[in-house]
Amino acid sequence: MGDVGVGVCFSAGGGIRVGMSEEAPKRGAVPEVEESRALMTTRDREKIAGVETHRDERYRTASRVRARVEEFRRDLEWLDEHHPKLAEEVRGVLDE
Repeated sequence: MGDVGVGVCFSAGGGIRVGMSEEAPKRGAVPEVEESRALMTTRDREKIAGVETHRDERYRTASRVRARVEEFRRDLEWLDEHHPKLAEEVRGVLDE
């Protein structure tokens, strides 16, 4: 097993937060979004990978991505009706 890091944060309100990470990737280790977001932004990718992110934020980000996947499904259904050829192209990319 690799190195394990433990971080302790003290908030201005007096709260304490302890977090553990097992070799979390650093910024720049996650591929950048090239042009525009499809499902995830670069920061979404970093959060899901655990880059400088608290576990709760990782789960919230994953939830937002799941919601986008559902919206994507609805868009694909719409394309089936209004632009079947484009819907087929999208499915072809997904099957790769």
